[in-house]
Amino acid sequence: MGRGRRYVRAVRARLLALILALAAPVVVTPSASAAGCGFMGFQPCAQPPVTNPAARTPGAAVPQATQMNRAIYGTPNKIRGTVKPTKVFGVPDAGTVPVLGDVGAKADDGSYVMYETRVDERTVDLMVWSAGLLGPAPVRIQLPPSWGKDPARKYPGLWLLHGGGDPADYQCWTVYSQLQKRTSELEALVIMPSSGVGGHTTNYLTFGYKAGKQYQTFVSTELMQILQRGYKLGEKNAVAGASAGARSALEVAFKNPTKFGAAAAYSGLLDTQILGIDMSITTGPLAALQTPYEMWGSEYLNITTWNDRNPAKNIDKLKGIKTYVSVGDGAQGPLDLNFIVDPIEAVANASTKSFVSYAQRGGLDITADLYGHGVHQWQYFDAAFGRSLPLLLGPLGLTMQQPQPDPIRTA
Repeated sequence: MGRGRRYVRAVRARLLALILALAAPVVVTPSASAAGCGFMGFQPCAQPPVTNPAARTPGAAVPQATQMNRAIYGTPNKIRGTVKPTKVFGVPDAGTVPVLGDVGAKADDGSYVMYETRVDERTVDLMVWSAGLLGPAPVRIQLPPSWGKDPARKYPGLWLLHGGGDPADYQCWTVYSQLQKRTSELEALVIMPSSGVGGHTTNYLTFGYKAGKQYQTFVSTELMQILQRGYKLGEKNAVAGASAGARSALEVAFKNPTKFGAAAAYSGLLDTQILGIDMSITTGPLAALQTPYEMWGSEYLNITTWNDRNPAKNIDKLKGIKTYVSVGDGAQGPLDLNFIVDPIEAVANASTKSFVSYAQRGGLDITADLYGHGVHQWQYFDAAFGRSLPLLLGPLGLTMQQPQPDPIRTA
C-alpha cells in the first residue's frame, strides 16, 4: 500500500512539473526593456535585408524568400477561383524589385516590399518584410480595372482575411472563391494578406520582448502604410474574413475604427470566451505542432488580453462600423454533398449567435445572416461574401455594378 501511495505522489509531482513548465510562458513576464528576441529575449532579432529600399533598382530580380509561420498542414479545399495557384501552393514565386508600386515605400517601422510577382493581369503578389513579424510575409492584391489610367488616383481598400491551417494561406480567396467574378468591375484595391498558420490577424503575446507574430500590426499599420504610400490605397477601407479570419475581421475593425467603415464575418468564433471554444483557441496550435497558449495566453490568467480581442466584449467599439455576420448550422445544406453534420460549423453557429445577442443588447446595428443548413466550407463563405458585398462597399463610396448570385437562397 505504501509503495502505491508513493507511486501516486510521484506521478502527481511529475504532472505538476509538466503543467508548470507549460504554464511558464503564460505566467512569467520578462522585463519590457528586454532587447532580444525568441524565448525570454535571449536571441538576436532578425534584421531586414535592406535598410534603404529606395536605393534598389526597380525590376531587378529578387530570389524567393521564406515566409514566416506558413501553414504546411491541412487539406486544400476545392479550387473554384480563376487565378492560377503559384508553383508551390500558397507560396509566392520569386519576383522583382517593385515596378508596379513605389520602390521606396515603407512603413514607419521600416517594413517594406521585398519583391513583387505578377500573377495575372489584375493579380500581384507582394512579399513584405515585416518588423512586427520579424520576417517576410506575402500579400496578394487585386488591381482595379482602371489601374494605371490616372497616376494620381487613389482607391478604397477591400481587405479579405483567410482562415487557419490551409496550405493556400494568403491565396485562399483567389483560388477557393469567385472573387474575380464578383469584383470584376470593382474600382478598389482588394488586399489579401497572410495571417500565418492560425489565420488570426491578432497580436500574439510578447511578454515584454520581441517575438514576432504581430499580425494585427502587420495588417492594419505596416501594410496599410506601405499600400497608401506606394500602391495608391486611399483612406476608405472595409474588411471581411472567413473562419479564423471572421473573428479577425471584427478585431481589425474595432481596433481601427477610423480606418475601417465596414466589417463582415463568415462562420467565425465571434464570442471566444464560451466554455470549450476558449480551449479550442488555446490548444489549437498543437495541430500545427506549435506552442499552445502562445497567442493570448491563459483564458484565466490573461483575461484582460482575451477581453481585448473578443468581438463579443467590444460591441461599443464596433458602433459606427457597418457589421455583417453569417453562419450555417452545421447540417448538410444545398452547396455540399460530403457532409451530414459538421461540428466545426455548429460551434461557429453557437459562438456567432452569442455575439449577435451581445450586439442586440448593446445597440449595435448589425446584419445577422443565420442562413440555416450549411457547413464550414468555402462555398458557403463565398456565397455569404456575395450577399454582404453591398454592405461592405457602401462605406467605400462604391455600389455593385452587377447582381450577385445567391446559390443558397435559390437552391
